[in-house]
Amino acid sequence: SLDSEGNASKFPPRKRKRIVLKAAVKIPLIIVGVLFGLFLLLAIFISPIAEYIIEKHSKEICHRIVTMDDLTINLFRGSVDIEGFKALEENDKDVFITFDELYVNMSLYRLLGKTVRLDEITLNSPDIVVIQNGRKFNFTDIIEFYKSDKPKKKDKKSPWEVDLRNIMITKGKIVYRDAQVKSKFDLRELAIAVPRIYFST
Repeated sequence: SLDSEGNASKFPPRKRKRIVLKAAVKIPLIIVGVLFGLFLLLAIFISPIAEYIIEKHSKEICHRIVTMDDLTINLFRGSVDIEGFKALEENDKDVFITFDELYVNMSLYRLLGKTVRLDEITLNSPDIVVIQNGRKFNFTDIIEFYKSDKPKKKDKKSPWEVDLRNIMITKGKIVYRDAQVKSKFDLRELAIAVPRIYFST
């Protein structure tokens, strides 16, 4: 047999077919292996990278300085675990929110069907400070930070469904202060358990 240049081929037709078939099988396997390896690397390093980015750029993300003792993202389970969270006030000194742990477990495959389903949301020992000064609160700046001046366009696309399940808050504390009236009250040992919240956007 002849090759593309008219020279005799080194391999007989049957052997060439085997070589082509082996290559056709090996190439997809190599591609899948490389992609799986990249996914493993992403799964291993996503937690420290995400923690670094969030803490370094927290002022740009949520208008507050944020620190965490540990952030664990598990892509295989679809879970996020935050430990030792702290967010400061706008003055970058006083504490606004802290909590010991926030655990969230999401059904990732349901995102393909335009559904955000969180199978578990557990918040342990949240400590929140709410300060009111007239019509403004100590979180008004965050609302204004995310508020868009552009008018909302009507979206004709199918809505997203949000399904929140097994919501649990334990050992919560809320401190409310009125800066003008000089009043204060605390809510301690706050515990909330909600089986399910469902809505569409």
